[in-house]
Amino acid sequence: MFIALGIHWLTRNRFNVFGRGHLMISVDQPAYPDLEGKLSAFLRERLRGLRLETMSMLEDRVSLHYQYRRRSDFDWASFTKDLNKLAGAARVDIYIG
Repeated sequence: MFIALGIHWLTRNRFNVFGRGHLMISVDQPAYPDLEGKLSAFLRERLRGLRLETMSMLEDRVSLHYQYRRRSDFDWASFTKDLNKLAGAARVDIYIG
């Protein structure tokens, strides 16, 4: 059993066919109600297997933590540019992992 767990631990990030990534988005709280629907549609369109894990509000920011199915050919630069365009004047911070 320990050998099997050791092999799993050593290969956990190397041979995962359905690898999951993490995306955190932080948005200005006053802008969030107007942006929520457009943001949800944009994310569902661009990211496969999207699932909202947590949502929190702290001071003047709304933070959203998602999991998605990773793709090796995904263009994060285009994604970030389009997301910032969608947000308009609202400040949006993006963390990808």
